[in-house]
Amino acid sequence: MTNQTMKNTPTPEKTKIDTIEINITNVCNLRCKACSHFSWLLPQVHPPTEQILESIRLWSHKIGVKTARLQGGEPTLHPGFERILECVHEAFNNPKIEIWTNGTTLPQMANIPFEKYNAMFHISEHFDITVPDGIPVVRIIDRRKHNLRYHIIDGKPKPIIASARGKCKCWVKTLQNYQLWHCAVLPFIAGYFRDIYKCEYKPATLDFSQEQLRQWLSQRNGLLESSACDVCNVLVTNNYVQALQAKC
Repeated sequence: MTNQTMKNTPTPEKTKIDTIEINITNVCNLRCKACSHFSWLLPQVHPPTEQILESIRLWSHKIGVKTARLQGGEPTLHPGFERILECVHEAFNNPKIEIWTNGTTLPQMANIPFEKYNAMFHISEHFDITVPDGIPVVRIIDRRKHNLRYHIIDGKPKPIIASARGKCKCWVKTLQNYQLWHCAVLPFIAGYFRDIYKCEYKPATLDFSQEQLRQWLSQRNGLLESSACDVCNVLVTNNYVQALQAKC
């Protein structure tokens, strides 16, 4: 193919996604047992910064996003946190960036130019947090009043009945391990713990065409057919939790 032909070949329009989560670490300094991202069960290891940056850049050629959430674990603990923040800002062309944090590391964040990156914090407050001047905060969620996903009674997880939850309301896609997932829980169930919790779910990969990607995105309403969604609709049993703990 000549250079002129390449110039005249239309580029497929990027698939538009309103919001994505980017899980940049499993490491957390609190590791709450109600964590929807299973931080308390997972090995406390940061993925390599270059791997995260490459994944973001590659997906930015396929999707356009309005909002990107940096999550973990505790995302601010990742040693490449500011480089990742800058990469998201540049790769996705200045999206709104939400940093979901427990707030404990905010005093160490004062020198990062968050306004430059169009970034603001969402704080999951587990105890009183003092927000330093100059740190942009969009909201504070008091986790002492609201469990993330599970009911914890006498230190043990208790089922959330599917009929009480109704239809799945999860709509934020998650970018992790070079793959795109329909929600934040699926990478852990279908990825880390596939051998424990049998799951047929398959994420979107970088070799998807734009048409395949859009078809994949449209499967959201059928996800309740997936066994992985039982984790949200009926909470994991104590035996399941013990199996995860043994694996980790």
